[in-house]
Amino acid sequence: MNGQITTYNSDFISFSYDIFVVTPSSQALFEPPLTKEASVDFIFPDNSDKILELPYVIYQSHFFSFKESLKCNLTFKKNHFHLKNDRLDISVWGSTKDDVLDAFNFHFYSLYSNFALEDDNNLSLEAKRLKTKILDLISLIL
Repeated sequence: MNGQITTYNSDFISFSYDIFVVTPSSQALFEPPLTKEASVDFIFPDNSDKILELPYVIYQSHFFSFKESLKCNLTFKKNHFHLKNDRLDISVWGSTKDDVLDAFNFHFYSLYSNFALEDDNNLSLEAKRLKTKILDLISLIL
């Protein structure tokens, strides 16, 4: 995700990020699979929560598109962004918007690689439930 803090003062923060979509291409090996569809801007007061809907996660060379956007609570408190998803029990923070999104993407990828890819015989009942939640979210992996 691309994005930046465009304005910050003690009363409000403006937060923006770009939305990309997967584009089919006959030259998929030569063109990036993502194109910019839109930009989303948030303006909200310090210490208030906003819902951030993530239609996908990108970590290193891994792209995960979701069947429906993953809803996360985004808060800015004490000069840090906090991003939380209750469904997967992910809670991360960072001093910049990019830091918190990078942390979220890493955490999601870690859950995917440690649970979704693991053989069921090696997982507890609770871990199997988490695996199912993760796999049920994903519509496309590149």
